[in-house]
Amino acid sequence: MVDIITNMQLIDAAQKEVGISGILMGKMQDTNYTLIFNKFNTDFVQFDSSLKVYSAHPKLLENIMGEVTLKLNASK
Repeated sequence: MVDIITNMQLIDAAQKEVGISGILMGKMQDTNYTLIFNKFNTDFVQFDSSLKVYSAHPKLLENIMGEVTLKLNASK
């Protein structure tokens, strides 16, 4: 989960950096997220289901997002 969210955040930041916006950004984001899910042998349904479980347990979600933050800061 940490690696998936980290990759998603990196893709989102890259798209914002190049100034892609609107409908094109949404289409690219969908495609990029699909590539990320494939990389980690999952799909949107499984990711969404896991996210809902973690959202019901805020401390677990906080820990995951803390790890994401550490990975993102390490990649600077």
